[in-house]
Order: sequence, then C-alpha cells, then structure tokens
Amino acid sequence: DEVLGILRGAGAEPIEHGGVTICDMDSLKAGIDHARTEAAQVVVGLGGAMCMDLAKGVAVGALHDDWRERFMAGTSLAADEGHLAVIEVPTYPSTGSEADPVGDIVGPFGGIEGVWPTASLICPRLTVSLDARNTALSALVTLTQVTASVVGDENPFSRALGTAALRAAIAAERTLR
Repeated sequence: DEVLGILRGAGAEPIEHGGVTICDMDSLKAGIDHARTEAAQVVVGLGGAMCMDLAKGVAVGALHDDWRERFMAGTSLAADEGHLAVIEVPTYPSTGSEADPVGDIVGPFGGIEGVWPTASLICPRLTVSLDARNTALSALVTLTQVTASVVGDENPFSRALGTAALRAAIAAERTLR
C-alpha cells in the first residue's frame, strides 16, 4: 500500500499484479496478459527474487509475441530488442536479481538473460530484516554479483566501475564488523 501511494503521489497510475509466490510459466503468462491489457509502460518487481525475475519476464513478454519460446530456450535478449522499463525493489536480499540481467523461471525452462533493471531501489522500510548469518550470506551474494562485472571483463570502463563497486562492498563489510 505504501509503494502504491508513493507511485500515485508521483502521478503514476499503478496497476497491481500481486500475490506472486512463484515465477513459473503460468505466473509469467498472467503477468504478460495483464501488462498487455493495461498497456503498461513500466514493470515494478517488488519483493524477493521470484517477483523481480517475474518483472523482467513480463517486461520482455509484453513486447515480444515469441516470449514463450525465448524463455523455454533460455535465450539472451539482444540490446536492441527492447523491453518495458523494469524497476526492482528487493524486500528480501537473496539472489541479486536487482543487480543482474537474468530472469529465472521455475520448472524445466531456462529463463531469459539480457534484461538489466532500469533502476533498483533499496528502501530499508521495505526490506525484511535478517539474522546475522543470513545477512552475511546476502552480502556474499551481492559480492558475487559485483565480482562478475570484474572477472574476465575486457572493457576498461566497466572493469573500473566493477572494481570500484567491489572495493566499496569490501569496505562496507569491514564497517559492519
């Protein structure tokens, strides 16, 4: 309700597609149908990995009629193919979906790659608090996501950004000790 209020206050007309508990082909189809019916322009993934991955899938499927084949094959979306804007708002730190281009589908399907979030918003009031062990494990997931942009990257600009992010993550971890 708080997020819907914020969106409405900013002049948006949000359409809720809540109750997602799994990111499977049925949930994906329902979300795509909803986005197409309502002519969505932006998809907000608010929740854990399932919700954020579903948002990426809906963003692709809303614009591509061959979405089912793409997801079953686990293909990568080319940069010029386009998708709806995706805003990720993680409420449970788990997979790093807010910081990577992958959308996984539960079941014998591959998912989709190449869908980077347009923006990711971290709001402490919306984030579930975890015990110390699970917070540390979540930090490792974030560290792994950041490291992926450094290891093997030949582009000097993105390598420099990834290295800076990695240094910041390590410094933050030391501060939390």
